[in-house]
Amino acid sequence: MGMEVLGFLVLSALVAATPAGTGPFPALLVPALFAIGFGQGLALPVLVRSIVERVPRQFAGLIAGVLNSVLQISAALSVAVIGSLFYSVLDGRAEPVHIAEAFVAAMLCIAACLTVAAGLALIARRRGERRTPAGL
Repeated sequence: MGMEVLGFLVLSALVAATPAGTGPFPALLVPALFAIGFGQGLALPVLVRSIVERVPRQFAGLIAGVLNSVLQISAALSVAVIGSLFYSVLDGRAEPVHIAEAFVAAMLCIAACLTVAAGLALIARRRGERRTPAGL
């Protein structure tokens, strides 16, 4: 998740520093997008595994259904909330500079959410380590 946060921060800075009406410099854009995608590719399977491992085996089917439902609902909810933020910042203006401002606000919101999620994941991991007997 830290890689994703870094990628979103770099992407936000890149878009904010790009003159209105032009595109970001691709040599800087590619690493930022790579960090976001690679970070997601690393974080999501680990997160899913850590959730499933905490549930007794007899509830594996139940947790799989609950996890899939939560992922779908949270994806839809995040699009709605962050999309609302984007359009609130945009405030009906359609100039490239305002679109860039709204985009940066949305990316910073995502980075903040990922930072909170990373913190919660670390707390959960530490609690899990304290409960797990040594050698297991």
